[in-house]
Amino acid sequence: MRRPARADILVVGLVALLYGCNRFLWSHHAAGVLGWFLRCYCNDVLAGLVLVAIANILLALGGWRRLPFWAGACLLLFCGVVWECLAPAMKPSAVFDPWDFLAYQCGGGIYFLLYRPKDKT
Repeated sequence: MRRPARADILVVGLVALLYGCNRFLWSHHAAGVLGWFLRCYCNDVLAGLVLVAIANILLALGGWRRLPFWAGACLLLFCGVVWECLAPAMKPSAVFDPWDFLAYQCGGGIYFLLYRPKDKT
């Protein structure tokens, strides 16, 4: 078993803090384009960030290597299909939003831009 990277644990904590701030503060008080983004897509971007971090934590605990960029993109695409295509089929209040796919990928992209391990694993 390998130790998860501190950066991944930090990302999970930071995303939880940002989500809470957005959910209870920012999205209720922001107006215009920023308010629209905070209400519609900010949490989806955060989801992309945290999903890759959690996947890397679980992989490290299992003794596996970190996700490469392409695998992170595939993971987020799969999550997008489940959330945006399958969820509306099972839950009447869920809606399909194709822009959410881009938001998830942007979150993952931010993760890979910010976190580049030195050991290239």
